[in-house]
Amino acid sequence: MIPKTYLQIVTLLLPCAALTPWHPARAADDRCETMLASPSITIIYDDFAVIEDYRKTVSELTALAGGATARNHNVYGLTVAEPKIDYQVTARLTTAADGSTCVAPDVLVRAGFRALTVYLASEIHDRCRLGAIREHEYEHVAVWRNHMRAGTRLFEVKLREAFSRYRPVVRAASAEAELQAWIRSELGPLEQRLYQGIEKAQASIDSSMSYNVVANRLRACPG
Repeated sequence: MIPKTYLQIVTLLLPCAALTPWHPARAADDRCETMLASPSITIIYDDFAVIEDYRKTVSELTALAGGATARNHNVYGLTVAEPKIDYQVTARLTTAADGSTCVAPDVLVRAGFRALTVYLASEIHDRCRLGAIREHEYEHVAVWRNHMRAGTRLFEVKLREAFSRYRPVVRAASAEAELQAWIRSELGPLEQRLYQGIEKAQASIDSSMSYNVVANRLRACPG
């Protein structure tokens, strides 16, 4: 199940200053360029152990899947993930030769899951059938883990490029709001593309061809 894209700023450390739009003409200050041109971008992926739940019935899993249930969806098994991508942002400030102040953010990205659950219907008691359905669900688990791990690693290049710029600080009133808006404008699209890639990969696992493979395995089980 794919969540709506969201962006969570865990911590924002910022002195009382505000940002004005960045202008190339003001970027010539050597001190600002030197002090702020190499942002610290740190990506951390925290894995999460899968929880297996055998207590729900087929009808309960169908209801849990909701709109995610498709014609070829295997209602005997369901994988539910609650991904998390949290950002800790710290403002770096330096004073330019003309007395103005420049700011740029350092960013720590921590990705992983709040929950990762594989549900297997309580009606399944045969080990052969249970194994076939369980294996299918762990394909979904692998997509979640691989995309979250690799996708957030790819954030680093984009963020390093985006935040190698700086912005001059002028007023105190709107500093935090403007810095958050800048950060969101860069991080939001990256997160959205990541979840879109996961959704596409998950759909391929529940394709007609994939469903037929599972169905054939179930028919081959004894009894």
